[in-house]
Amino acid sequence: MKIKSNLPNSNVYTNRSNTPQQAGDAARAQGAARPEAGVKINFSSEGILRGTALQVASTSPDIRTEKVAQLKEQVKNGTYRPDIKKAARNLLRDDLQLLKNS
Repeated sequence: MKIKSNLPNSNVYTNRSNTPQQAGDAARAQGAARPEAGVKINFSSEGILRGTALQVASTSPDIRTEKVAQLKEQVKNGTYRPDIKKAARNLLRDDLQLLKNS
């Protein structure tokens, strides 16, 4: 059984080549308001923290490349032996620090 459509261009995914400029023009034509100059935007503390972390991470030099290469080589050779107690101490230290700060 074949279903025919009487609608032109029934495929909704064709002819969708709007550029961002065209989309903005269409929104303005429909009465969408532009943001006013001097509008105050409030970011959540989590958003500010994420933005700061991203900025710091993107501007920090990658100074541990030698350490990473050394660890990769140890894992590859089967000689990597992590200090489990040290890792546990560091995890507990970090958790305690988070509790103190909250």
